[in-house]
Amino acid sequence: MFRVRMKRVCIVGIIALCLVANSGVMAEIVTVEVQGVVDSVDTKGAMVLDGSVEMGTPIRGYCIYDSETLGLHGSQNYEEYPMISVVMSVGNYDFTHNSQAAEPALFEVFMVNRIYSISTLTPEFDGRIYVGDAPKNWSDVEWSWSYLNVLNLWTSSLEYWQTPSLPNVETFAPLDAFDLRREFEVRMYGEGDDYFGIYGEITSLCVVPEPATIALLALCGLAMMRKRR
Repeated sequence: MFRVRMKRVCIVGIIALCLVANSGVMAEIVTVEVQGVVDSVDTKGAMVLDGSVEMGTPIRGYCIYDSETLGLHGSQNYEEYPMISVVMSVGNYDFTHNSQAAEPALFEVFMVNRIYSISTLTPEFDGRIYVGDAPKNWSDVEWSWSYLNVLNLWTSSLEYWQTPSLPNVETFAPLDAFDLRREFEVRMYGEGDDYFGIYGEITSLCVVPEPATIALLALCGLAMMRKRR
């Protein structure tokens, strides 16, 4: 009997700690996961991919942000917010915004055209690319221009666009609400005419809360199971 009571006390204590953690700075962290498929690949000059990216290749992307972050530009119709992390994987490549870059990755919310766009426009990427048959890191190539857009969603619906604020887990529109455009792209330009582009369609979107909430839900479920027993 004593052991049962102690277990219950421990469970309640852990849940309480999770509640405290969940009410802190991590309370508004949101992760958006997208999946899709490549519909075209374009290369030019010496920028040669390794053959793992072609029409039909699956893609997977992650975007992490704080929904209570202040915007970088004040506007009634348009706002940009800095991202915590942006990653896209396709074939043998992982494209990740460099956290040390001077320019942040951005979540752009357009009120007029009703657009969600998560992108980075910077020559500083993490991840692997190929020049000829030799693998290179982003820091080994003199990029003249590069662009990673993990999420580009357009809708004709007015339902979710009251303000150009960042959506949280509850207010993020579902994928089927975006009836005009659901796409991603990577474009990277090297010296001269060296270039490659990867383009595709987003087929799945999942918005999840921060780890503290997930842990809390799991612990509550465990406590309920023990209570029933």
